[in-house]
Amino acid sequence: MPVEPIKTPPSAQEMAGRLEKTQNLMARENLDLYVAAHPDNVYYLTNFAYIPFERPFFLVIPQKGRPVMILPLLERDHAQQRVIPDVEYRTYAEFPAPKAKGFETALADVVPSRLSVGLESSLALGLEKTVPGRKRVVDLVDEARRVKTDYEIGRIAYASAVVDAGLAKCLSLCQPGAQELTLYSESIRQMMGYVILELPN
Repeated sequence: MPVEPIKTPPSAQEMAGRLEKTQNLMARENLDLYVAAHPDNVYYLTNFAYIPFERPFFLVIPQKGRPVMILPLLERDHAQQRVIPDVEYRTYAEFPAPKAKGFETALADVVPSRLSVGLESSLALGLEKTVPGRKRVVDLVDEARRVKTDYEIGRIAYASAVVDAGLAKCLSLCQPGAQELTLYSESIRQMMGYVILELPN
């Protein structure tokens, strides 16, 4: 049975279900807090996409209650426009941050050292050392993401349709002497045009 592509952002109910799945896994693992920092996992739980570079973003999830997002001050407005669940924001100053204004201080304010804290295996060792608490590496968000909801399946169907359009354009241009740059740029243009026509906002 064909899946209907979904073109709309996730609902608050969809996002709440993702958070609940993660918190249920935390309860199974006896974790008080979970720190997500991988952009894919933070996006899964918040609908907020970003590129961290040297500026880390953290989503600190309690076993019950609302998460805390720790992010650079300059990114707060951007996050507030995108984040769907109800989160608390804690910001830090850009590098070189004044004393006690960096992300390390923000983490220490949110993560008590006495609590049991789960961390992703993808977290850089340098960042792992800055997280307080009794730490344990366990990939809970990755586990929560394994079973897709109907909404996620619909989004995958839409993404597949976009890629199909780009691939069809690429194949139509494949011939002896075709330049790779042309194949790439025209395929990207086709996909972007598809998305812009479907989702003007």
